[in-house]
Amino acid sequence: MSDAPIDPRRGAADSPTSVAGDEQRLFRGVIVRLALLTAGLLLLAQGVVSYVLAIAFEDSLLPEIHRKAEVAGGLVTEQISYAVALGIPLDALVGMDEFLQGVLDRNPDFTYVGVTTSDGAELYQHGTRASAARSADSLELPILADGNTVGFLHVEVREGAVRSELAGLRFDIVTAFLVTLLIGIELLVAFVVVRISGPIRLADRLIVRGAKGDFLYRIGLRRRDEVGHVARAYNAVVQRVNTAFAMLTEEAEDARAVQIDRTIQQRIRDVVTGLGERFRFTAPGLERTVVPRSPMDVRIPLFLFMLAQELSRPFLPLFFGDVYTPIGNLSRELTIGLPFTTFMVVVLIATPIAGAITDSLGPRTLFILGILPSVAGHIGAALSSTIIEALLWWTLAGLGYGTIFIAAQTYVAHHAESSRRAVGMTGFTGAFFAAFVCGPAMGGILADRLGYRNTLLVAAAMALFAAGAALIAVDRDSHTEARPRLQSMRSWRRVFSQREFVVLTLFSAVPNKLILSGLYFFLLPLFLADLGNTQSNIGRVLMVFGIACIAITPLAASGADRSGRPRTFIVLGGLMSGLGCLLPTLIGSTAGVVAAAAVLGSGQALTTAPQLAVVQRIAERGRSFGLGPGAVVSAFRTIERVGTAAGALAVGAVVTFVGYGQAMLIIGIVVFACTVCYTLFGAAQASKRVPA
Repeated sequence: MSDAPIDPRRGAADSPTSVAGDEQRLFRGVIVRLALLTAGLLLLAQGVVSYVLAIAFEDSLLPEIHRKAEVAGGLVTEQISYAVALGIPLDALVGMDEFLQGVLDRNPDFTYVGVTTSDGAELYQHGTRASAARSADSLELPILADGNTVGFLHVEVREGAVRSELAGLRFDIVTAFLVTLLIGIELLVAFVVVRISGPIRLADRLIVRGAKGDFLYRIGLRRRDEVGHVARAYNAVVQRVNTAFAMLTEEAEDARAVQIDRTIQQRIRDVVTGLGERFRFTAPGLERTVVPRSPMDVRIPLFLFMLAQELSRPFLPLFFGDVYTPIGNLSRELTIGLPFTTFMVVVLIATPIAGAITDSLGPRTLFILGILPSVAGHIGAALSSTIIEALLWWTLAGLGYGTIFIAAQTYVAHHAESSRRAVGMTGFTGAFFAAFVCGPAMGGILADRLGYRNTLLVAAAMALFAAGAALIAVDRDSHTEARPRLQSMRSWRRVFSQREFVVLTLFSAVPNKLILSGLYFFLLPLFLADLGNTQSNIGRVLMVFGIACIAITPLAASGADRSGRPRTFIVLGGLMSGLGCLLPTLIGSTAGVVAAAAVLGSGQALTTAPQLAVVQRIAERGRSFGLGPGAVVSAFRTIERVGTAAGALAVGAVVTFVGYGQAMLIIGIVVFACTVCYTLFGAAQASKRVPA
């Protein structure tokens, strides 16, 4: 059972790197094919169902509107008939213009109301009559007097408004298409990794170890599928081999005991000892059970929680505006921005505390405990009647958010292989990006149909569902590792003595987070609502921001790595962010805000990964003067979160004195100025490196 020799004629095809690459390409191909199959099935099923529902909705809504018109028109004809029955001629009725105007005001579905004689001569009318009204859009109701028809009431229905509603419904259907597709692919990728590729990788590694003579481990799978069958077969082989070795050891000991010749006794002992040294055996039934665990285990629970958190994104500022009550001398805008600030402040405080206790509780327990304040915060906010109550409950939700963030990140760090840490963190951030796209769109549609408070309750229920998913999917182990101690003031001073670090954080990281929390979280929903958009439209516009982030982030990361010039991408991202702030003022419509969301999302994506690359370079240089990489990264993240916490409050202060569009213009100018400062610093640094 020695290692098989490698045939040199095979070359690099059999190298570990080549085999790992082939295996990765194989799994990637399987996932891509499954994703395409899932997308096709989802689109087909949803297309059929949505088409049937849209037709049914139109067929049922239009008759209902006409029935309503008949009832309302019947009441009008009764009043006119009563006046005619009193002896007032139909063509001599007084105040008919005001009367018909009141009919239109009370029935916004009507575009025209008119009264004609039995011969068709028009006597009274109000509203705009279509030049060629279709019979489906108009009603003709008789006006009776003593059983005789003396005239007719003509009503035209605003069917175009109904069709506008149907167009909005179709937009919702398209949005649901995309959201369902993304959710399906997100769950599929996690399922494939957790249930298929992860166990197969584990089985492959243990089989390779078994082929080399290592029989200490068994696969801890109790499933009835093909992977479970392979695991049971392998476990049976391992147990048989260990049993055979135990029997061999026992028989050898018996044979050695009956030998008189010491030389033979020594040879028997040497043979058994040699087998034990060459191979690794254990007592039968005492094999170590290895359970397939992956950083992707936490992806589904994290995605569900983030989806719940993002449901309120398109209407949260509007909800706080609905429960607004004055707080001291603060303006309305500053007061509405307070919950966002306190939320992020609590996240900032909870992150190091959760990191300190996760080693003793374990990431799984901490994740589930973090769900509790989040659920309580959503429910409490939904039941709030004042801004103070909403602020306190939403601050409690921030405690849950910060706790779950660090629990999920710690789980990924614990279970990611050292050679695949970047891939593990990609799965972690992938859950955020997917929720970033799906949550606002879903939340906008739900808010339009259920209202703000009920949507918050739906978010609380989804967070509970995430806790259930964590109970099933996340490992129960209590794996711990040494965590860095809290930074001392001396290390903070060393970090801030690095000029490049200070410039990066002040002129790039903080403006980026100002845009994220101040514009995306706070100002854009208010601006869109002020332009007359529905909650569904607001959710779709915010969805554009997330789609841009998903599309541009990998391109920016790979481009920065290939070029070796991350600062160029940071400058380009800053310029795009500044331009995105200017677009609503230049265009002045919902289309301008949509364009701004796309450009702002692209700007965020262009800067995020390159910023981390620059921070890593600074951290590597920090080793030369006793500054650990953790101190640099931790300081950078802390300042980022401070910028996020201050974003809504700063933007609210600007909006207090100017309108929404002017506020975005001012923020855009600030971002442009910061980008120019960062560019000048980069040019100065480059000139220092050029030899004289």
